[in-house]
Amino acid sequence: MTQYQILSQSFDKVLAIFAHPDDAEIACGGTLASFAKNGSEVHLIYLTSGDKGSFDSSLLPDTVAKTRSIEFKKAAVCLGIKSVQTFNIPDGEIAESKELRFKIVESIRSIRPELVICPDPTAVFFSQSYYNHRDHRTTGFVVLDSISPEAAMPLYHKGAGDPFQVPTVFLSGSLEPDLIVDISDGIDQKIQAVLAYESRISDESNYISDVVLDMAKKDGELAKVDFGESFRKILFNSVEYRQ
Repeated sequence: MTQYQILSQSFDKVLAIFAHPDDAEIACGGTLASFAKNGSEVHLIYLTSGDKGSFDSSLLPDTVAKTRSIEFKKAAVCLGIKSVQTFNIPDGEIAESKELRFKIVESIRSIRPELVICPDPTAVFFSQSYYNHRDHRTTGFVVLDSISPEAAMPLYHKGAGDPFQVPTVFLSGSLEPDLIVDISDGIDQKIQAVLAYESRISDESNYISDVVLDMAKKDGELAKVDFGESFRKILFNSVEYRQ
């Protein structure tokens, strides 16, 4: 039986990096809100603009992207996030590249977070109900590659700032979680942030709220708390790192 650790430490600075607007709110919105409530400086980066995130074929991608930009800024306010930005990559076009790693390394070296949260790139099939597509998987791998070794080692990415080793990473959406964050004081903010994406919800706000609550209850039960979010935790040793 998996022994789940309950988060007991705090972080001064937190950086979440995800593929599409609304990914972070769904995956770790309660964690981000709880951290912000307890004094953490929380930052959020979306790699894409969310320009294809609609089932309405009459809409132009630029229109969808503009709507999504308004929505993710509203969601960030709900969560208490200090800064949120997008790299404006078109949906479906996130690709591992030196240029993308440079931008992520530059952000890491500028913010210097004690914790980075990103998708678990190794999680692919979730029973018969969900397939974790390439934007999510590529985001997870490119963030991890940017953290280790690149952001920490001075000969990578000259001009991207002074080296910085991120000490802790939480991988969301993992099939092998070992950590539960108690989000009981952030669950209301998480729901508000998810509902901020009005263009994706239509008239299903009550249903969406129930789904968010149900997921948080199930994760909370793993650690005997009211509401939780689960992660796979990775620790990087900044002193004895071996390339």
